[in-house]
Amino acid sequence: MLVEDNADDAGALLGQTLGGGKYRIDRLLGSGGYGEVYEATNLNTGRRVAIKALHAHLVRNAGVWQRFRQEAQAATKVVHENVIDVFDLEFDAEKSRPFIVQEFLSGEPLSDRLDNQPGQRLAPLDAMRIAIPVMDALAAAHASGIIHRDLKPENIFLTVDRLGREVPKVIDFGIAKLVDNTEGGTNSTRTGMLLGTPAYMSPEQAMGDVTLIDAQCDVWAMGVVLYEMLSGRLPYEAENSTITVGMIQFREPVRLAERDPSLPSDVVAVVERALTRERAARFASMQAFLDALLATNVCRDEGLVSPSRPSMQIDRGPPVRPPRLASLVEVQAPPAGDPTPSDLTPDASHSSTLVEAAAPARSDPPRVVTSPYKKARSLSPLPVPRRSDAPPERRARRPVVLVAAGLTVAVALACAALVVTLQGRSSATARDAAAALVARPSPPPLAAPVAPPAVPVTPVVVDAPDAAARPADATPSAVDDASSLARDDDAARPRRHRHRAHGDRRGHELAPDTE
Repeated sequence: MLVEDNADDAGALLGQTLGGGKYRIDRLLGSGGYGEVYEATNLNTGRRVAIKALHAHLVRNAGVWQRFRQEAQAATKVVHENVIDVFDLEFDAEKSRPFIVQEFLSGEPLSDRLDNQPGQRLAPLDAMRIAIPVMDALAAAHASGIIHRDLKPENIFLTVDRLGREVPKVIDFGIAKLVDNTEGGTNSTRTGMLLGTPAYMSPEQAMGDVTLIDAQCDVWAMGVVLYEMLSGRLPYEAENSTITVGMIQFREPVRLAERDPSLPSDVVAVVERALTRERAARFASMQAFLDALLATNVCRDEGLVSPSRPSMQIDRGPPVRPPRLASLVEVQAPPAGDPTPSDLTPDASHSSTLVEAAAPARSDPPRVVTSPYKKARSLSPLPVPRRSDAPPERRARRPVVLVAAGLTVAVALACAALVVTLQGRSSATARDAAAALVARPSPPPLAAPVAPPAVPVTPVVVDAPDAAARPADATPSAVDDASSLARDDDAARPRRHRHRAHGDRRGHELAPDTE
């Protein structure tokens, strides 16, 4: 069966309260197949919220009630900035109405944006800026085991954040499928049961084969949304929903390149692959679809990235790293006829070169880049990184380093003061010792040494008798006795020697000096 809107209960809760008087219903925002959405006010906090209430005639339907609960569970299970926030699921016993409390969004759905555009289409770049966050949110939902199954422009709401930036949000998980791989898990969708909007159904979803309902169904629906944003048309167009479902089951979609040949070829190729009827040729996951879209020239040129991976860099070839100490000097050859400066020597081709004269950040050789300028000039250095660019862990260590530095300086000053104090005490002690030495009386002078009295020495001169004067009758013994007496006298008195005029100390006898 197809789920159609039922407006019998639309606006029935206006001016009333729900949740025991907690929420006041202010305005009707819209109505769908399962219920209506109101703008309400939380009377306890004053916060504006959106309330989705189940239609009164569906309250007793167990299957619908189960899906209503499943919508709240699916939305709360996905935590992503591009998915609507669901606060609570409550039941008003007085009115017998279950309702979901979710965030209030101010803006417009994507369907209204397309209706107000010329040709009901967007420029490729604008379409990418809306599609990329939505695809990232769906990839997060798939990672949590949730298949949306009803993705269309009406369920993509364009709101504005506090900084004035447009933020697309995925809403209405009313027929979302919770993937349950546990044994005995239940699935409320029966084979042959059609749930969703026909124009955005995948072939397997249009056939009602619940065993094939997986992430590739959302890949197909997202491909249809991109197809519509880029061309203003749908891949299958028919008079009613029944014919549309039949065309999806048995026919190939009209190629996007035929709708608008001026579209970028790489973007067209990605969208057409998402709309491939053969599941093996289609993108296997929403993440693969997103990565292929980010690799197109439209996204690369604008630097678009996935919201959940803002640091992801698009491959633009090998990175060029600037030198750490930027000091770029351009050496130019002077025009013909001008004197050449002594410090500049142009080459034979008179071509100017730009030489990096700084140590590079890695061990790459210096790069030489040709320049068309004709005058030597100095280029401004590259900006120095600010302190705010430091890693968070380094900024967290700065207070500790400052405290440690302060303590080190304080200890150094205390040690210096102690050294000065000790030096002052040592100087005072030395001064006291010097003063004591000056005040002590000096000892009396020593008496002059007294020379001993001189003893007169009378020299005795004994002259040896000459041989001529010696009596002839003197015997040799007498002569020898006289000579020994003379020698004894000489030994008993001090003798003075002198050198002979022709002699030396060595090898000559010393003769006594005769008077």
